[in-house]
Amino acid sequence: AAEDIAPGGDEGGNTPGGDDAGNTGGSGTVALPGNNVGNLAYSADIPLLAREGSFNVANNRGKVTVLNFWGTWCPPCRNEMPDFDRIAAEYAESVTVFAVHTYPKATDTYNPVSYVNQYFPDSKIVFGVNDVNGSFYDLYGGDGYYPFTVIIDAEGIITYRNSGALSYEQLKALINEALQ
Repeated sequence: AAEDIAPGGDEGGNTPGGDDAGNTGGSGTVALPGNNVGNLAYSADIPLLAREGSFNVANNRGKVTVLNFWGTWCPPCRNEMPDFDRIAAEYAESVTVFAVHTYPKATDTYNPVSYVNQYFPDSKIVFGVNDVNGSFYDLYGGDGYYPFTVIIDAEGIITYRNSGALSYEQLKALINEALQ
């Protein structure tokens, strides 16, 4: 069973797919921007962790994007990160794993930059950071629980959205589905 920092989560509604160019997912309807499964993922420039620049889902079209909202203060988040690292390496040509650290809490025992440098120095994961208000987490439909993962296909359509830790096998199956 998936473990999260507190029970909760929802994959959202299954809405027919498409993209902002008017292409459809075969159902004849155009995907509208939103944060539910079947929606065109919102576009936002999310700052990178400890370096200049930002990541934007819209600029990653052509590859699957895995957005993982996590925190060093969250044991299930830390526990699943090696599986995300493995996926990022195995699927480097077709998938971008973007791990967005939520704003540090007073109880945070790990500095996120030090943590990433110590445990993932050569990772293919792109690490980002949420703003102080948690705006990016909210934008993608965060429900207050961590970890929170959103998978977006190569056309920009959300194929998965849920809170709770994912195993390597679960993550691989979700990515393979998004790659089809």
